[in-house]
Amino acid sequence: MELFVISEEPEYSVQVSSHNVEKGGTITDHIRKETTSLVLQGLLIGPQASNYKQRLVKAMSEGKLLQYTGRNMMLNCVITSLRTAHNNSIANGMTFTMSLKQVNIVQPAYSKLPPKKKAAVKPKSRSGKRNTSYRPVPETHTARPGQSLMDIARYFGIPESMIRIANNVIERTAKPFVEGAKLLLGLSKKKKKKTMPSGGGGGGKQYMQDR
Repeated sequence: MELFVISEEPEYSVQVSSHNVEKGGTITDHIRKETTSLVLQGLLIGPQASNYKQRLVKAMSEGKLLQYTGRNMMLNCVITSLRTAHNNSIANGMTFTMSLKQVNIVQPAYSKLPPKKKAAVKPKSRSGKRNTSYRPVPETHTARPGQSLMDIARYFGIPESMIRIANNVIERTAKPFVEGAKLLLGLSKKKKKKTMPSGGGGGGKQYMQDR
């Protein structure tokens, strides 16, 4: 689009941050460069004047990136304001005042997410359910403070009579045993007797004679 521009007014500025100090003065600790702006004044004349105006308004509303080339050049700029004046001095058009501002284009950066790790699944056991309440029964038990015959039988899950028989306790009693007393639980294994081989007493040689 060609515009009839009468004047161009570029503006360069920086932003200065100042802070007050205790004794009334100010200090400056940071300066940041602002983007360049450009103010144009000109004419929109001819049969396409109204069409040009609508195109400029649409570009401003959509934030379209433009490029201006004249006495000054500005790349990647947008229209921030547009003002037109209609008077009797121009029969087939209008005057305009337009402000352009340069913008900085930033490319978005994408980073790939790490691949999802599959949760470790414990293999199913085929050994069946385990009885966690099982408690192995030893051959002997040392009485603890306050333990009675009934307590010991209930603790190991064995009949009370088995403990009484193994320890020659005739009567049932709820009295606790003496601490440290060693009791048989009635599960002592009997030792197997060794059998001598048949065919003689000694371990010497054997002879066979014909009759």
